[in-house]
Amino acid sequence: MKSWLKLACRLSPLLVLLACAGGGGGGTSGSAGGAGGADGSAKGVNGNKNNQDTNNTNITGGTGYDLSWGTPDPKGPGYAKQYDSGSWQSADPLKFWGQTLTGCEIILKGTNCTSNAGPSLAKPAQEVVDAWNLGWTGKGVNVLIEDFITQQHGDITTLLAYRYAPGATLYGLNIGVDQSFHSVVNLANETYKGTPLKLGVVNASYVADLSKLTGKSSGWSDKQLLQARVDYAPIALLITNRFQDAAYKGQVNYTDAVITKAAGNDQLPSDQEPINKALADISAINNRLLIVGAVDQAGSAATPVGMASYSNKAGTDASVNSRYLLASGTVPFVTGGLVVDGTTVVANSNVGTSYAAPRVAGMVAIVRSKFPNLNASQTASIMLDTARYDTLNCYPACNPAIYGRGEASLSRALAPVGKLR
Repeated sequence: MKSWLKLACRLSPLLVLLACAGGGGGGTSGSAGGAGGADGSAKGVNGNKNNQDTNNTNITGGTGYDLSWGTPDPKGPGYAKQYDSGSWQSADPLKFWGQTLTGCEIILKGTNCTSNAGPSLAKPAQEVVDAWNLGWTGKGVNVLIEDFITQQHGDITTLLAYRYAPGATLYGLNIGVDQSFHSVVNLANETYKGTPLKLGVVNASYVADLSKLTGKSSGWSDKQLLQARVDYAPIALLITNRFQDAAYKGQVNYTDAVITKAAGNDQLPSDQEPINKALADISAINNRLLIVGAVDQAGSAATPVGMASYSNKAGTDASVNSRYLLASGTVPFVTGGLVVDGTTVVANSNVGTSYAAPRVAGMVAIVRSKFPNLNASQTASIMLDTARYDTLNCYPACNPAIYGRGEASLSRALAPVGKLR
């Protein structure tokens, strides 16, 4: 069976061999980019009108939304305090998927890096820290990272989801380029055993490889893109069937999970990415799907930002653009980069919609921890209906065919009254 998959990240030319294609580590030391991992200064100000375009009218009232609060996480303020200095580096390495994650190689001992300490992580957007201070950390929500989890790409997407929702319980599903799958594991890389996990969020930071499907790296015709979708259909069916499975491999229940899906980095309308279109065309998935494009960093009303040049746009297909959100596409590192089991694998110039999607996954986990009685469809609707244009430099004339529903806003999603449908 002919099938192709790639990861939705991009690298500078100097680093193109290091991470994005799922290759091995080594090479350039992770010191480039300075504070490139910072999420910016988004403050989630609630005073501006949201989604001014008539295609994005907020429907008031809502039906069936039980906004009863869950139990705040007492550890939340402690997570916030870790970033008092503007960044956080754990004293000990982080352990993800049985690997050891640090911020520098022991032999380097650079001035901005402590040997054997964890990666140096930039402070998340202020609205995320504000949520932690109120006790909303994602606690009680199971988040599945579908990725090449034993490679650097999966480590970074996991770090991003973890950094936003440190109270959530993370699981991983290692995927292959042919959509072959292994068992679901916990962070210690132990196979999950028990009744099927009820998933709250699934992050999918991968796309169909259009270059391999079409034999061209860019400049695709509509006919070529349509044929790529047809050729990829058997693999897309595996994905869509899995995302509707109540007991996949006897381990996980996908049926009430919000799906955060990387839009892709080919500067195309998002419906031209075969997996996006396949997911959006199934009603049982569409209503809990969030397709995530990238901005250069988190925006604010005071400092609006633009869409990242590489990101796929929302497009004109209503089944796709109505599910499209934006978030920062940068890696989370402040100084240095990421070192896995002693080998530097990526630095700060790595960007992509791969890294926008897990930010939204973390936001969703936080929302579901505050409102545990909402189902996945309601939660996804809240994320879409509370997104904003006024943090984007296109405002007040943002085109939904480009920007979709706007930039995801955690602060608004946590206070959605008047924006329910």
